[in-house]
Amino acid sequence: MVVSNIISGYQKTQKLSVAPFRQMQSAFDRDCLFTEKIYIIGYSFGDKHINEMIRVAITHNPNVKIIIIDPSYKDEKAKKAILEIWSDEIITPQVENMKFGEFLKQQIK
Repeated sequence: MVVSNIISGYQKTQKLSVAPFRQMQSAFDRDCLFTEKIYIIGYSFGDKHINEMIRVAITHNPNVKIIIIDPSYKDEKAKKAILEIWSDEIITPQVENMKFGEFLKQQIK
């Protein structure tokens, strides 16, 4: 078995309760609570456990900055993100409509 931090397919919740995935989720949760910035790259906002952790991070770390990097980010995706994650919060994510490689090149300058 190849261990990856990416869990795809069905039964994600069950898979997250087994090592090493449980430790990876715990590390992700901890990082979200104490970071200054959360970069969301090409994410569809379809995983409730990730959406919930972003919500918790915003609630407990009001100074966190959310940066969404996605060249195909559309209003419908923005609406879904706002409704599921930021509906009762004051944080508005910064959206970069570009490919991740382009974003990295800008950061290096």
